[in-house]
Amino acid sequence: MFHTKDVRFKYTEGPSFFYPDFSCEKGESIVILGKSGVGKSTLLYILGGLLKPNHGEIWINGIDCAPLTGKKLDHFRGKHIGIVFQKSHFISSLTVEENLHFTRKLAGLTKDRKRIHTILERLAIPHKKNEFPENLSQGEQQRFSIARALVTHPQLILADEPSSALDDENCQLMIDLLKEQAEEDEASLAIVTHDYRLSHLFSNKIEL
Repeated sequence: MFHTKDVRFKYTEGPSFFYPDFSCEKGESIVILGKSGVGKSTLLYILGGLLKPNHGEIWINGIDCAPLTGKKLDHFRGKHIGIVFQKSHFISSLTVEENLHFTRKLAGLTKDRKRIHTILERLAIPHKKNEFPENLSQGEQQRFSIARALVTHPQLILADEPSSALDDENCQLMIDLLKEQAEEDEASLAIVTHDYRLSHLFSNKIEL
């Protein structure tokens, strides 16, 4: 289970954000909606352990990760959190499979070809495992991003504006795919977006 309590953040020279409490069970999803400037990206970075909140609790699978720092935070994030970034950050010199092996290595996990093959197969791109990222289509890169987020078997999957460049049909397909993978992996899925098309696709939602 994933939930937050009284999370606040203030930039040194910038705005302050006070976030509502919310929760998400294993295998379930939540969408966090809001216009530009309300702190959506900041919240994503906080949930992903990339920014430290000034106050509050962030519980993932029974552990409050907000107080963690340094190597403990890096290890926790790598093992328990998977992030689908809006702009993919692949290692261009490594193949799809090598990128996924490297992601596991950063999380302190051993090689697991079976896990990688299973994920790529579920995402319908097993035949792309030896390709370099630049040779993938946009749709394949999106699926690769999801595979990388899932390869460590995280308890929390975060997606940053996953539908921003998609038409209505592909938007629906992407959201269905993310929900399906979260359910199969018994992970909580949190999507942060300004795309209000997603509102009717989630029963669990909050607006900033």
